[in-house]
Amino acid sequence: MEKGNLLRNSSIYILGSVTTASISVFSLALLARSLSVSEYGELSVLLQIATLFAFIFGLELSASVVIEYNLLGVNSDAYKQLIGSLFIFSFLFFLTSAVILLFAVLSDLEPYPGINTKLALVAILSGYFVSVINLGSGFLLISERAQTLSLFRVIRASSFLVFLIIALLVYDGGLLGAIFAEASSTLIVALSIFVIIYKRFGLTFNFGQLTSSLRFCVPLTIHALGLWALVASDRFVLEIYLGYEEVGIYSFGYAIAAFLVMITSGIDSAWSPIFLEVCEHNENSSQIVGKYWTSYPAVIGVICLIFFTSSPAIVTILGGSEFNRSNNVMPLLILSMYFHGLYLPFAKTLMMRKKSLLVAKITGFCAVFNLAITILSVPEIGIMGAALSTAFSYLL
Repeated sequence: MEKGNLLRNSSIYILGSVTTASISVFSLALLARSLSVSEYGELSVLLQIATLFAFIFGLELSASVVIEYNLLGVNSDAYKQLIGSLFIFSFLFFLTSAVILLFAVLSDLEPYPGINTKLALVAILSGYFVSVINLGSGFLLISERAQTLSLFRVIRASSFLVFLIIALLVYDGGLLGAIFAEASSTLIVALSIFVIIYKRFGLTFNFGQLTSSLRFCVPLTIHALGLWALVASDRFVLEIYLGYEEVGIYSFGYAIAAFLVMITSGIDSAWSPIFLEVCEHNENSSQIVGKYWTSYPAVIGVICLIFFTSSPAIVTILGGSEFNRSNNVMPLLILSMYFHGLYLPFAKTLMMRKKSLLVAKITGFCAVFNLAITILSVPEIGIMGAALSTAFSYLL
């Protein structure tokens, strides 16, 4: 990658992350002002269900899209067959799951007490759309289409805000309107990305390419599910012990802290193609990666510090007095996001060396630790227990 392209792509990713975060601020404020605290808590659980099924349907196959880009060659028939096989497999997997879930609805089954099954189905559908987005984004990322990828992220955030305005302010749709807004925004981006991929590669199925990718990606799926458990398991534990109102308070604080993830992910997106090229073509790769690691923690540390000092004002402006208790968990959640930011380049190094099983073991252990500490601490100290377990787990 030429130096000019490097600077341009890095600037685009960071600008895209800042723009997306800025738009998401308005969406968060609209949700907090339009839904009750309990409804916001239930929406948070539904969105975590969508994320879970995005991992399940996607099986982290986007990692194979990235890794095989240079190994197979983007213009090779093998790579075209790989892309087509992954999209077809993901769709068939979703279709099979959808039939089973539809049968559950028609049979009046309630898989998880306390969660509206029909709303959960909308969330699951959104999860499939996200899996398509992730799969296509893997190609856009490694092919250095920074502008296109960042544009789609901005479109997703913008369309979500527009649909929220329609659903909550025009039709007063409440929780149902909010989850449909999420599904609609992901559908728009998923269809757009699919059209780009289809025009570029077509849809050709090759069982050999699929099995090879699955062998590499299944351990990464365990890793992804572990990450999901780190992020989401505390909401479910809080709901069981304390109810949706406490979930809402905690989730609002988490949502604000998660803006830091958008920034660190933007930096990580800018670094990813550089990292891959350096590792494959530069004999001094260890020195280059080492220099990055020296400066990266300090940069995100400064960002987190600025965010910490302004978080009380952010909570008040976006959520109002109903969410003031979210300030109690903000310091620990911001610290968690700092540790998460440090983890991103470390995990990338291991995956580049195809040590996906080691990554899965690390994440799995931390997820189990997080769940155990959350279960033990939440009944005693409430949402502070969830925040403490999250911070310690990301530290591990």
